[in-house]
Amino acid sequence: MLKRVIGLPGETVQIKEGHIYINGSLLENDINDTYIVTAGITANEIHLAEDEYFCLGDNRNNSEDSRFSSIGMVKKKSMLLEKYGWYYSLLKISGLSNK
Repeated sequence: MLKRVIGLPGETVQIKEGHIYINGSLLENDINDTYIVTAGITANEIHLAEDEYFCLGDNRNNSEDSRFSSIGMVKKKSMLLEKYGWYYSLLKISGLSNK
């Protein structure tokens, strides 16, 4: 399953009025500007633990992803790309990491 990392450890995530909010601010640089019909578990703000990532599929309205309790948050140890050393590089390139 290939999904895009939207929320990082320690952040809060919420989907309201069809848009993604990270730490209470609208996610403006999202690669996908699709109106999200189903907020799932993020209808209420959720806080990501220090080893959790919030992931969404690019086809937001036809994707099973972290919004749904059957998938939930992705634990750091479950991230395939990290095992190959790419995950950190992708975060760095995308500007999601300030380390």
